[in-house]
Amino acid sequence: MKTLCTLFIALVSLQIAFTQDVAAVIKSSATEIEMPPSAETPAMIATDTRAIKELSDKMKRYLKLPERVFEFNISGRAMFNVYVDANGKITQVETLESLGSDVDNSIVKALQRVKKVKPLVINGKKQARTIQLPVVIK
Repeated sequence: MKTLCTLFIALVSLQIAFTQDVAAVIKSSATEIEMPPSAETPAMIATDTRAIKELSDKMKRYLKLPERVFEFNISGRAMFNVYVDANGKITQVETLESLGSDVDNSIVKALQRVKKVKPLVINGKKQARTIQLPVVIK
């Protein structure tokens, strides 16, 4: 029993020392970290419901779901990042949450057929942005 108590005390001491060392490293390096400005960083992730609705409505015009969705009553939610340039053109689509590759591919194809969405304007300047688009199939 005495050996277990000694071992426990040693482990607690080791954990405290490790925590203090990590905190010291974080504190000393925190002022040294400098993020270089990047011209290619997406400006914003859109939470604007109007942007999501516009994109969703336009995408639905082109959406053709695979037959298995109807045959097997597949339902659920997929999530996509849709990258939009400053002129409103969709440049890339990334799947975040999947409903299966065939369903995801049909959604991506529909999004790629959308020619343009309204550009984001901040202080009179058009900005690139990322729209997080949920697609719910019922």
